[in-house]
Amino acid sequence: GDGGEPDHVLDAHWGDLFDILGYDLADSADKLSITFYWQAAQPTDISYKVFVHLIDEDTGSVVTQADYIPRNWTYPTNTWQPGEIIQDTVEIPIENLPPGTYRLQFGMYDPDTSQRLEVFSSEGNRYPDDAVFLETFRHE
Repeated sequence: GDGGEPDHVLDAHWGDLFDILGYDLADSADKLSITFYWQAAQPTDISYKVFVHLIDEDTGSVVTQADYIPRNWTYPTNTWQPGEIIQDTVEIPIENLPPGTYRLQFGMYDPDTSQRLEVFSSEGNRYPDDAVFLETFRHE
């Protein structure tokens, strides 16, 4: 995660607008800290929101989530410049999470319509529910 290179590489592309290069993940007893490495491909007039969902593996239900504008509400997608790499860190509180196995997934949506932005792999396979899987983690 230092020197501008993500620890974990991802392959996901939101149409012609955004790519994700990868992410870093740090966890402590009370929170998960995720840093996304976005890359803007072309300008957009829409300020998309990022969603991050923590899903219970047993029930499939979302137990906690974050919905926000990148860089803590300070750097909306309609101001991104093509080719720019945007490091964006979000913290997910987990202090009240019951023990179990959870999976993290994320994506983007248009807050005016609540429609998720379609996201594809390089091979052109669309991600289910337009949500990109990050990883599974165990909370004791």
